[in-house]
Amino acid sequence: MFDRTFLEHLRDELSKSGADFAEIFLKRSAGTVITRDNDDEAVEALDDCGAGVRFRRGEKWSFSHITTGDPELIASFVRSVAAGKEPEMHGSMNISGKGEESRESADDAAVSMSAVASDVRDKGASSFLGVMRRASEEFSVITADGKIASDSRFRTAFYAQALVRRDEKLAKGAECLMDTTDLHDRALKEFLERAAGESLRLSTIHLDAKVSPEGEMEVVLSGRAAGMAVHEAVGHLFEADRYDREEVKGFIGTKIAAGSFSLVEKGPDDDFASIDDEGNPPAEQVLIGNGKATGLLADLRRSLDLGIGITGSARRENHRHEPLPRIWRLESPAGKGTDEELCSEVNIGLYVKRFSDGKVDRDKGEAFFPVAEGYLVRDGRIAEPVTNSAVSLKIPSFLKKITAIGSEREETRGLCVKRSQAVWTCESIPALRLSKVVVKRADKQS
Repeated sequence: MFDRTFLEHLRDELSKSGADFAEIFLKRSAGTVITRDNDDEAVEALDDCGAGVRFRRGEKWSFSHITTGDPELIASFVRSVAAGKEPEMHGSMNISGKGEESRESADDAAVSMSAVASDVRDKGASSFLGVMRRASEEFSVITADGKIASDSRFRTAFYAQALVRRDEKLAKGAECLMDTTDLHDRALKEFLERAAGESLRLSTIHLDAKVSPEGEMEVVLSGRAAGMAVHEAVGHLFEADRYDREEVKGFIGTKIAAGSFSLVEKGPDDDFASIDDEGNPPAEQVLIGNGKATGLLADLRRSLDLGIGITGSARRENHRHEPLPRIWRLESPAGKGTDEELCSEVNIGLYVKRFSDGKVDRDKGEAFFPVAEGYLVRDGRIAEPVTNSAVSLKIPSFLKKITAIGSEREETRGLCVKRSQAVWTCESIPALRLSKVVVKRADKQS
């Protein structure tokens, strides 16, 4: 993105600030967004570049950013903020139409999307929407004490939504897949076909689904559903920006899950990232060990504030944001039994194959998960599909209701939004059977 000489020049400018800590984060994202809405297609090239500058003087932190790829403007900006001057902000500028991806590559991807959309409609979808984003990212982190660290990343994401109509009934199914490699040709087409096929399958299932019973019952979560529940309702509890020093002392060491349950932050996939967004190598961290909270995810700021170690968990969406401690990849050890075997000991209950999303109310200590694919369990057998169903979980005490941990884990990837910042995350969690879980209609969310 920028040569070493320029990065060293910025480091020298930072050193003149006299701050206790000084940092520059440079990032450029380039790629293509292709949208296919039935027969309508839109292709947008994206290029976004800029610098975020952060200082710590005593107990006070400050942050400023500029959106530009011009080295002279960036250097002038750094000199201004290092001298304590109020810089002119350029945060609203977004550079578009200069994406690095070749026109030929974008055309090939658009052709694949068109073919997949036509195939889904031929198989019965009355309407299809697909949105594919392919983006490369390059960034550098520079600090006044001499650190210069750089990394590059790539991400392909595809959202597919199919609508199916039967008589007067309309059902919708959606799937979103993400890959951390630059997919092309057959691999890309298979990736698109998998998401589109799932969206069609789900919409067809919903045509025949029945409203599930409400009340307290046993619930079996597949690895995919358990991954979302654990991420949203548990994983965020271990991000250190939610605590002060006394709260940390009261949380670490407490029993928050069934004795056999453990949860580990594994760090990013090797092919996705080698450092976090502060330039530190991500470290594996045990968050829950045999049911007890054991550690937190910390960036530099929270490490200083709380007196805990840095775990390489600093992440930010782009140069406009300060880093936050965030999840990379959560993993939990598997147990014994397939999903069907976990359901075999349930008299009346619900088997959740996947949730559509999750809404967490931290003040109430509750998480609400609408079911995207679920089935009644009757006499130990997975029965008919359900619709308009949702699962309500207490945070984090629902982990104490685990009665069985399955042998099947499903790795899922997606985007997680926190404080308006969206970052890639991953979960690999086994199926879980929970006792006395509240199931209600999704349209009755309180």
